[in-house]
Formats: sequence, C-alpha cells, structure tokens
Amino acid sequence: MAVCTPYHSLEPQAGDIYHNNTGCPVGQRIAGAYRRDGIGTGRSLCEDCVQLDLNVWFDRPGAEEKEESLD
Repeated sequence: MAVCTPYHSLEPQAGDIYHNNTGCPVGQRIAGAYRRDGIGTGRSLCEDCVQLDLNVWFDRPGAEEKEESLD
C-alpha cells in the first residue's frame, strides 16, 4: 500500500472524495471509464486513504531505528 498520484471517480454515487493510496478498497473499485487523475474541484480525501496514509507514515523507520540499522 503506497501513496500515489491523486485520482477520483466521475460516478455520481462516488461522492465528493478523491483517493491517493493504491491500497484503498473504495478507490480500487472505480471502473476505468470513470477514473480521472487529480483531486477534482471541491473533493475531500477519502477516509480510507487517510487511514492508509497514516499507517504508511507510522510504519516508516524513525531516526533511532535508522541509526541502529547502520551498526
């Protein structure tokens, strides 16, 4: 699961959200014909993407871990 270039759906039932994570289950269900690159006007980041992005951030090695791995 990784952060990616933002994209959104043109489907009316998709709501006013955009996605930026390859692991987002909602974003993965967007049919190719309706998927568009970019955030789109007035859209908020998908809550699933927010959670996935936080997981990616917190799973990164911290400064202490980096120093230990150099030994």
